[in-house]
This record gives sequence, structure tokens and C-alpha cells, in this order.
Amino acid sequence: MASRAAQATVPSPQTTSARLGSTVLAIRWVFPSSRGQLSLRQAPRLLLGRDDDCQIQLPGTETSRQHAEIRRDGLLHTIRDLASTNGVFVNGEQVREAPIGQGRVLRLGDWIGVVVEVAADQTEAEPVFELLAPGLAGGPALRPVLDQVRRASASTLPIVLLGETGTGKEGFARAIHAWSGRTGPFLAVNCAALVPSLAEAELFGYRKGAFTGAERASAGHFRAAQGGTLLLDEITDLPEAIQAKLLRVLEQHEVMPLGESAAVKVDVRIVAATQIPLGQQVAERSFRADLCARLDGFRPPAASRRSLPGAAKRAASG
Repeated sequence: MASRAAQATVPSPQTTSARLGSTVLAIRWVFPSSRGQLSLRQAPRLLLGRDDDCQIQLPGTETSRQHAEIRRDGLLHTIRDLASTNGVFVNGEQVREAPIGQGRVLRLGDWIGVVVEVAADQTEAEPVFELLAPGLAGGPALRPVLDQVRRASASTLPIVLLGETGTGKEGFARAIHAWSGRTGPFLAVNCAALVPSLAEAELFGYRKGAFTGAERASAGHFRAAQGGTLLLDEITDLPEAIQAKLLRVLEQHEVMPLGESAAVKVDVRIVAATQIPLGQQVAERSFRADLCARLDGFRPPAASRRSLPGAAKRAASG
């Protein structure tokens, strides 16, 4: 979704508004057009959809002919779904009818808009999202965070990303890899999905015949990411024994494949992602303090937990 927001060139939709003294309440559409075009309109009832007779036209295959209506009763504004195919969402929740006010995020089919208050005579466009990294678009809250991460990306420091599921941690990690200039691949491993008894073999590799079922050798995720970036998602789910071996990899820059007698040098940038702060896991004795210290090379500011690239998409779509 982020890359489409930066590249889409579609007709700018009109923007709903109602007079609030010297200002108006408006919808600034941020996707699929990132231009944020405003067109001030006043009416007690406005139709939104792809039909020509809709006052706010939202072209696209996901938008119904008459998708929704907005009614104004004094200062109260209400949006109502007109039995659309793909529904109306307000702040990520699908609604049949709901009041809307400043700061609410709306989604109707392909279109995502933010309710804002603007000067009554303002008609010019204001870009809301812009392309900040390959495949990653963001706005004012995300931009300063990314500036710091971009600077850290050029180093070899591990980076820890903290955020809930769906906030776009993998997209963030891909941007780090792109900024790093590393020529190797980007690989992502979900540590929570690793079978505990096979986690060491999957991460560090193994020799043919090293264990029952090892019918051929495997390089493992670390060697597969040689020269590139390895995202260890949900790193707090790694078994404690594997945490100790990971610490050695970070300290010595080498892995010991199962069944081998000699270590193999690796050059891999580590990005760790977690829903739970590593310090909290250390305090609860479920994560090694020394590994936490080694991984904690750089953490984006706390504000980034609310501003990871998927946050806008999540708010819009739930």
C-alpha cells in the first residue's frame, strides 16, 4: 500500500467540509492520491462513490457506485454506509453509521482520508504522505524517526524494532537494508515459528548426516544472508540455549554449523524485532541480559512505536 500511495496518479477527489466559524471540517484524502487535494463544499447531505452524480467522486474497483453519505446537522457530521460492497471504516472499525470529527481516519474502498480542520479559504493541495524509502511512505510523524534510522543504517550496529503486530516492522527493516548499501540479500526469519529442536540447525546450518533426517547439508539463515541483512522477528521467542549461541555469533562474527568442527565467518547485519521490550523480558528472566546489551546497538525513538510504516494502513483497515 505504501508504494502505491507514492506512485498513484488518479483524479483528485473533492473534499467534504462544513463551516466552523473561520475554519471548515474537511476530509483530506491521502490514498491512493498522496496530493491531499482540498475542495471545500457545503451541503446538508453529500454522496461519496464512483458515480458521476456523487458530489465526492472516488473512482476505483473497490468503491461502490454510491458508497456512503455524509450528513451534517449543525456541528455534527455523520457518515453512513449505503450498503457498499467493501464497507466503510472509521479508525479501523467497520461501521454502518458513525459520527466523524477531526483526526478520524476514514476508509471507503480504495480511498483513505483523514478528517482535518482547515482555513475556510484554503483550497491548495498539501501532500500528506511521501515516499521516504523504497516501498515505504510516511508523513510528518514518521519522517524524523526515519532520518535517525537512516543515519544508523550505514553502520554495522544491530537495530531493535519495537512494535505491535501489523505496524510494519518488516517494511522498516527492508528500508534499513536498502539504506545500508549492503550488497547481500535481505532475509526475514520468524523466530516464533522455529521448531525449538531444529532452531539451531535452521539458523546456523548443518552438515549432511548431522542428525536424523539431515539428508543434505544446509547453510542456515545466517550464511544465506551473507553480506546482507537478517531480520530476526519475534526474537524474544528464541529458546535460551539458542540465545547463548546467537550471542557468540554477534561477538565472534562466526557460526558453528551442526556436525562441523570448524566455525565459519559471517558478515550479516542483524535487525531484531519484538512486540515486548527486551528490557522487560530481561527483568522477567526470559531473555539474556548480555544478548540484550549486544543487540541494543540502536533503537528508534519511542514515538516510532506509533509511527511504523504500517500504522496508517492499520488504522484505516483494522
